[in-house]
Order: sequence, then structure tokens, then C-alpha cells
Amino acid sequence: MRLLCVLALAACAGDSSFDSGGGYPSADAGAGGGTVGCLSSNECPANYVCNDFGQCVMPPPTGDAGMPLPPPEVEYDLGAPISSQRFVYVPMTAQDELVRIDGATLEVKSTPVGDQPREVSTIPGSDGAVVLDSTNGTATVVRPAGDHDNIKVLATLQRLNRLDIDPSGRFAVIWFDLAKAIGQGNVFGFGSFQ
Repeated sequence: MRLLCVLALAACAGDSSFDSGGGYPSADAGAGGGTVGCLSSNECPANYVCNDFGQCVMPPPTGDAGMPLPPPEVEYDLGAPISSQRFVYVPMTAQDELVRIDGATLEVKSTPVGDQPREVSTIPGSDGAVVLDSTNGTATVVRPAGDHDNIKVLATLQRLNRLDIDPSGRFAVIWFDLAKAIGQGNVFGFGSFQ
């Protein structure tokens, strides 16, 4: 067995496809370039590692325990979730969308609903919802219909912050609640009291 290993190394040493470091030369090896291929990190220059593709690369930055750093956290501004008979609705304020989560299949679908939606109410006795645009003065009625949503946009006053739907689901009242605005620290964006 020892003789076979020695012969294999001797054959590789005489092979012109290997450079003196034991790796494959790069296209610009004559111009001072390093090796392109590697089988382990000890074939790479100092402070480099051999990746899964046989290339010498700089290792990713690590934390205190030598583990790779996690990606930076991203925080999203979401409104309070509310449920209908089958779906859970969540307004995604920064993305200007209303997310619908199907309780039966856990499928998630988003629908554009206006600028910075924060308030959403479900329509009693159905799977529909009404979402209130917090800046432009619109309310969007969303009714699920298979793979898509039927959407109807209605004009309202700007900066309203409360949405209440009557138990029959036929009427909605959209209004400005001063106590809610003060509680949220939004005392500068007053809406109409009418």
C-alpha cells in the first residue's frame, strides 16, 4: 500500500497540470496568480479556506465563538392581526399591503391596499375585510374569491384612525379617535372630527 501512494505522488509531481503547491494553476498563473483549485484549506494561502466548490476564498466574518455572524435583523411595522371565518388578516404598513393567511391551508397571500394601512376589520358573517389607509383617505374592501381578491376602494377623509363595522356587515363607520391618536403618540397628525 505504501508503494502505491508513493507512485501516485510521484506521478502527480511529474504531471504538468499541477503547480508546485499541489493545486491547479489559474489562467494567470504565469503573471503571479495563485491556485484556483483546492481539496482542503491547507492548500490555500494564509487566512483563506477551501470552499465546497474547490476554490480558495476569504472566510466570512465571525463572532465571539468563531461562528459566522447572523444576517442583520429586519423589523417590519405591522398592524394588529384580526380573523374572519377562515382567514387571518395582517396589515403590513411599510409594504402597503394586506396579508391574508388561510386557516385551512396556511397559504399566505398579500394584496396592495393603499398607503400605510394600519387598521383592519373583518366583515361579520363572511371572509372579507375592510382596511383603512392611514394617510391618503381611502378604505379598501377585500373579499376573497378563490386565488384572487375582489377589491373595492372607497374614498374617506384623511388621517382617520378607527374602523367599526356593524354586526350585519352592511355598514362601516370610519372616524378619528383622539384618545387612540394620543395613546399612539401621534398628536400631530389629527384627522377630522366630523
